[in-house]
Amino acid sequence: MAEWLKLNPVQQKEVLDEMTGVLLESLPADWEYLELEHHHVGAHLGLRVGLRVAGGGTREWFPPEDVWYLFQDLRSGMYAEGQGTWFSGYYKLERPGKCSISYEWEREPAFSTPVPLEAFALDLERFPREPDYVPDWFPRATGQPTS
Repeated sequence: MAEWLKLNPVQQKEVLDEMTGVLLESLPADWEYLELEHHHVGAHLGLRVGLRVAGGGTREWFPPEDVWYLFQDLRSGMYAEGQGTWFSGYYKLERPGKCSISYEWEREPAFSTPVPLEAFALDLERFPREPDYVPDWFPRATGQPTS
């Protein structure tokens, strides 16, 4: 098991503020609203970006790579011993810079590609969970018995 640097709520807010700063510096001038989804099991990532621009249209846009690393910092920093960490993070940013984030600790992430079985085992190795904290969908995927 890896030793993760735990982030307290103030430190989590600092990471979010850094993420917001990176995004605000890189968003196109006509942006109005941004949604980011970060899904993570083991080494398997699923990323989604939704950008609304002035006039209500949408535009393809990719945030700087640093943003996805900051999501990973949050995920590892929020690990709770025996309980694991979240599988999906949902970040929203509204003009001029109001952000919110939520996390999903139990539901299966919405990946666009199948998750390799070894990713589930790796996630349990990196972020161990007591049996009561392993979601029902997770053990079936790893072939572990459910309780």
